[in-house]
Amino acid sequence: DAKKRRALVMDPRYAPPELYGIRADLGTWTDVYEAAATFYHMITGKVPPESLDRMSDDSLEPPSRSGIPLSRKAEKALMAGLSLSAKKRIQTAEEFRRQLAGR
Repeated sequence: DAKKRRALVMDPRYAPPELYGIRADLGTWTDVYEAAATFYHMITGKVPPESLDRMSDDSLEPPSRSGIPLSRKAEKALMAGLSLSAKKRIQTAEEFRRQLAGR
């Protein structure tokens, strides 16, 4: 039914893999990935590789590999926010914020 369909506008550079599924399980963890991808771009100056490309060859490097000073806890939270697995990803924006702050 066309009335029940929703339009989805996304930028594949910031989209988690679950956005590509027909019966995608979307939730707050989806937003966490998008926020983490945005932060990654802001911190490194590099757009993260598209999630579907990362599924076959994950070339995403932590910011520290580029010499960017970031606390170990903040980098761990950023990379967890970019997990390809929705179940392994940080689940909520509040938890993401807390972990980025080192709490």
